[in-house]
Amino acid sequence: MARQDLALSHGYSNAIGALFALALLVDGAIGVMAVEKSGHKGLKRWLPLQLVYFAMATLSAYKALYELIVNRFHWAKTAHGDQFSQSWGGLSSPYVASDFCFKRVTKAEDK
Repeated sequence: MARQDLALSHGYSNAIGALFALALLVDGAIGVMAVEKSGHKGLKRWLPLQLVYFAMATLSAYKALYELIVNRFHWAKTAHGDQFSQSWGGLSSPYVASDFCFKRVTKAEDK
């Protein structure tokens, strides 16, 4: 099979490109109309970032599908850890010495 047989013909490539451009324009128009109607006109400058957001969401969905197939029962959990005991930029957190945020209130303590 020749390499040219695998590639799209020039006409189909242009049609797909035009369809993609039209989809971007429609998406942008819907975003502008939504921002205008909601009254948050300052959000218009952030509309181009929708392209990045949707691309990242697509990659995330593909990653989830891959993990579902390859390692079905694995949970890729975010490790938050103990945020108050970590140092921030070499400086210790002021909350490490006090345990006000770590106290557990139980009914036994209330008595």
